Amino acid sequence: MSAGSRCALGLDVGGTKIAGGVVIFPEGRVLERKIIPTRPERGGEAILADVIALIEELRNWAEARQLHPQALGVGLAELVDRQGNIASAATIHWQTLPVHTRLSAVLPTLFDADVRAAARAEAAFGA
Repeated sequence: MSAGSRCALGLDVGGTKIAGGVVIFPEGRVLERKIIPTRPERGGEAILADVIALIEELRNWAEARQLHPQALGVGLAELVDRQGNIASAATIHWQTLPVHTRLSAVLPTLFDADVRAAARAEAAFGA
């Protein structure tokens, strides 16, 4: 890692899996990955608890290596408006939960639709 490297956590919350990683910027290199099942039939609150546990696990991994995540980016398999608000509940029932508040209590958090997040990552770092 270069002296100017920064660390963040990234999550992809989908209908079948939740993938998370510790990412170094500006390189965009993923240092650690973890995947857990979503099991959306359990409801939004259970998924949110799993996401928070995964974030804590990844943050602990990073901090054990003297890395200090500065932010969390979440790509969600739902509609997300331009302000980062969850605008649908087709699979992940988070629309009525204080998801942003709870995740932001752990790290500053940005939400986006998973398809937009993937397109932005590909534009920035390549396929």
